[in-house]
Formats: sequence, structure tokens, C-alpha cells
Amino acid sequence: MNIAIRLTTLILVVLLHLGCNTSQPCTVTLEQSPELRGFRLGMPLTDIQKRFSEFPSVSANQIGVATVEISPEYIKNVLNEPRGDEVISLLSASSFPELNELKHVHLKLLDGRLIEITVFYPNDIKWQSADEFVQKTSDALKLNGAWKPLSDSDYSNSRLLQCGDIVKGFFVKAGFQKPPTESSSSLEPKLPYVELQDFMQGEMEVFRRKKENEEKAKREEEKRKETFKP
Repeated sequence: MNIAIRLTTLILVVLLHLGCNTSQPCTVTLEQSPELRGFRLGMPLTDIQKRFSEFPSVSANQIGVATVEISPEYIKNVLNEPRGDEVISLLSASSFPELNELKHVHLKLLDGRLIEITVFYPNDIKWQSADEFVQKTSDALKLNGAWKPLSDSDYSNSRLLQCGDIVKGFFVKAGFQKPPTESSSSLEPKLPYVELQDFMQGEMEVFRRKKENEEKAKREEEKRKETFKP
């Protein structure tokens, strides 16, 4: 997914939490977070490989983040491909019969554990609105609490639910959004999707490590400048 879009979403999530207190909190904790097609927040890579026998070992970048994309559009697996600061593995859904009906799956691991799961579904059910799909998601995943509007744009119609407290809880996003496939274009329709995200112990830890790395690189650059001899 586009880094700018993801960063914007991250900021919106924080602002929503700080600016709006819901009268109907979701009481589901991170330990009780629901399963999405065999994946659960906090699940280690070894457990994923037990659940999906063809799931390969994937490499992480220098701060411990591994990104995995699964799609029926991918004909063969492409493992551990460097893309800037990321290391991405593209997996063919044909290796996983349980996932064949899905349009796209995005997984993010930190230190070998899942901190983000996004599942895109086929657009074969005529949902009347994002809110109708979100309500069905709530019922199916047994999530209580009130959802908040997150975005309504050409890219996504999304709603947000915070479960548990801000430190030890997790976020759920759902609605319609364009999947991050290799062949995606502005003409492709938005698809129903659900995302589970360990925000504080996951995304915020990734952000902290990135900042730490940037500051370290800056210090090293300054040191090189100081010791430079023509």
C-alpha cells in the first residue's frame, strides 16, 4: 500500500482516538482479537507455517519488519524482494486453497509476529453501503462498540473501531478499499475489506524504530562530515 496513504491513515487513527471518545467502547482485548481466514494478531511465523503448510520463511528488513502479499494474481512466489526500506514477499494464493476465493491478503510481521492483517474479499455481494458491510463484520467477528467514519473518497470508504484500551488494544478497519495489487489502477473498483492492526505495540513500535534508525544515520553522516579530509 502507498506509504503516504498508510501514514495518513495512521495519523487519522491517532486523531480520532484523541479527539473522540466513543460512548460505546469495544471491550474485546488484543488477546481476544478475532481470526481472519486463519490469521490472528500476535501469531508467530512458526504458527502460520503450521496453519498453512506451504507458507515459506520470509525475511525482514533491518528493523524487523516483514511484509507479505498473497493474491491469485501472482503466478509464482517472489520471496524477500527489497523495495526501498521494505522487504516484500509476494505469494501465489494457489498454494493456499483456503485463501483462493479471496482477492488479496496483506500481512505485516514485526520480529516474526503478526501486527497487521488485511483481507480483501470479492465484490460479489451487493452491499448497500460501507456501513452495512461494517455491521455484518461486527456481527460475524463478535465485536461490540461503535464504529467511527475514517474516510470516504475515491480510494476508500472506511470505518474504524478501537478495541480495548489505547495501549494494549487493537484497531479494526473495514469497508471498501482498493487492494494494493501489482496491477492495480485508478479504474479498479473498491473491494470489501477488513483490517486488524496492533497499533501501539506494532505500528508505533515500527515508527519508533524507523525514527531511531534515521537519527543514527544522521549522526553517522555528521561524523563522516567532521572527519572528511580532501
